Amino acid sequence: SSSIKHLLVLRKVLCFVHTLRLVSKFHSKNIQRMKQALKTYKTMEKYIINSFDYEYSNGIVEGINNVVSWIQDNNFYYMPASNDNHNSFRGGLLSHSLNVAHIALKAWESDIKKNKYTIDEVPHDSAVIASLLHDICKCLVYSYNGKRWIKDSKQYERGHGTRSVEIITNEIGFHLTPQEVIAIKYHDKSIDIDYKRDEDFKAKCDEFYAVEPLLKLVHRADRDSYSLFSVHHKYKRHRYFFPSAMHTR
Repeated sequence: SSSIKHLLVLRKVLCFVHTLRLVSKFHSKNIQRMKQALKTYKTMEKYIINSFDYEYSNGIVEGINNVVSWIQDNNFYYMPASNDNHNSFRGGLLSHSLNVAHIALKAWESDIKKNKYTIDEVPHDSAVIASLLHDICKCLVYSYNGKRWIKDSKQYERGHGTRSVEIITNEIGFHLTPQEVIAIKYHDKSIDIDYKRDEDFKAKCDEFYAVEPLLKLVHRADRDSYSLFSVHHKYKRHRYFFPSAMHTR
């Protein structure tokens, strides 16, 4: 086992050296991004080298901090989950996300006890991440005009599952596992815009839904939360809709 560990470390070092050579090569061609990458390496060289020797890292904490900073900067806590349906009140997106996570985790515990899948197949963290962030793009979709919430149709040119994955991975830089990507991207299933107009998306969604337990878990929790708040829609809107308290940045 010691030999295998050393081989793995050696592979990491060789990959790292190869990457540095590529960076230096492109740096000589005056490519701005490569210049920035080389500058970052020089600044963080000590910590990068330490990562080969130690298993501990603050990468996970930094990733979480990036998510928190992004949702704070983009009014995630104040946006609705829809403009005329479930959770269509100030703070509705946060409420919906927490409800989906709560329902998903309850279902996850039940499924684990019933041996429907193992913890390795659907990790607890994945259930939390996928259910909490499945609708993250919606904080960029709605605005308040003084009377009601308005949806920006340009933000819905693509399905919100696909857009949420793009925001998490590209804009925030948070690493998602392949299962988490699938669960978020296809969670809306037949309701998603891409599902209705893109045959390839539809085929992949149906294929993944048959074999990916995390996708089924998030989809089921989302539908249950949607149904719950649709039943009590008028009551919830009357009680929690406070447009005068709307915050913008």
